[in-house]
Amino acid sequence: MEYEEVKDIDFDIDKYEVIKQTIDSAFENPWQNVEETIDNAIDAQANFVTIHINKHAREITIDDNGEGIEDPKDVFKFGGNKKREKKAKNPGSVHGEFGEGVKTCLSMCDELQFESNNGNFDSWVSLKYPQTKNIKPVSYKTARKGTIRKDIGTTARLLYVDANKMQSVCDHLNEIAEKYSARLARQD
Repeated sequence: MEYEEVKDIDFDIDKYEVIKQTIDSAFENPWQNVEETIDNAIDAQANFVTIHINKHAREITIDDNGEGIEDPKDVFKFGGNKKREKKAKNPGSVHGEFGEGVKTCLSMCDELQFESNNGNFDSWVSLKYPQTKNIKPVSYKTARKGTIRKDIGTTARLLYVDANKMQSVCDHLNEIAEKYSARLARQD
């Protein structure tokens, strides 16, 4: 049997389907999304993180005092970020490296918002992941320095959280606090 050599094959990829599958399959348990957000805060040198849960409004807000998001456009990127470079230079210095983590929070809510103060500029980013499950970045803006609270590096706000997933987070809050309190203390 004779085979023809194929040099280049073009793949047609539905980026929204790939993103949807990444988001929907990243974590088995909803509370792991909150842990991922805390890991990002620690990677950004935060030494405190607060979690606010409003069941009535179906909202989870996570504040930290880390360095903030370096480039707000990175929030829209999947697969790869600047942490990989930091990890290569100093193994164990950062948790994440794939650029998917915090976006997986979209598996439990319809909208994800970030406010960030990174020392150079303030930024606000909003991603919506409504029932149609097509990610469409709806808002992105930078603001002049000083428009976001000074004591906050980044705020992640999960809006319209699924009730069952909200309950899962609530059920695991003590475990999350226990797991991360020592890591945050080491950041001092």
